[in-house]
Amino acid sequence: MLSTQADTAQPSEVERLIGTAVSQALQQKNVATDAVIHGLFSRENLEPGIKTIADVWKILPYENYVITGELTPEQLIAALTEMPFTGPRRGPSLIGLRFRVDAGSTKIIGVEKSDGQPLERSRRYRVAMNTYDASGAGQRMMRLRAIMTDPAAKAQIHRVQTREALISFLAGKGNVGVNKRDLIS
Repeated sequence: MLSTQADTAQPSEVERLIGTAVSQALQQKNVATDAVIHGLFSRENLEPGIKTIADVWKILPYENYVITGELTPEQLIAALTEMPFTGPRRGPSLIGLRFRVDAGSTKIIGVEKSDGQPLERSRRYRVAMNTYDASGAGQRMMRLRAIMTDPAAKAQIHRVQTREALISFLAGKGNVGVNKRDLIS
């Protein structure tokens, strides 16, 4: 089973599945990414077994294209700080990189690689996300929108759709007996 539950500021297993699918779809188009930003639409865990297109629609009920942008660590923090990490309106997660959170709070104090190594402050990291989030997520992520519209982000829309990426990834696995170690963190 892949869970939709996660610790504060960490992606759930289902978010990691979506992020892995998006990352793999971009790799097939020779686009490397450092991270993926994506959230959940359903709080239902994903049980093992063969999945249908209808099952994928439950995970991703809205279709969006994928866009990449080159963001600094400070921009990543600024963009995702405006969304809550807990509760029923939990915002999207960062998959492939991870936040450091202040002990006892949900305040983000840094971003690091999934192995705990610090990010280079002067480097930009290529981050994939869906076009809805990049355009402000219905006015909930306006910092991300501002960052993505800055020419320095080099935003680029790709001919990859999130649901299509997930279908392709699952079709390659045959069923959701996906080894959790195969998912990016």
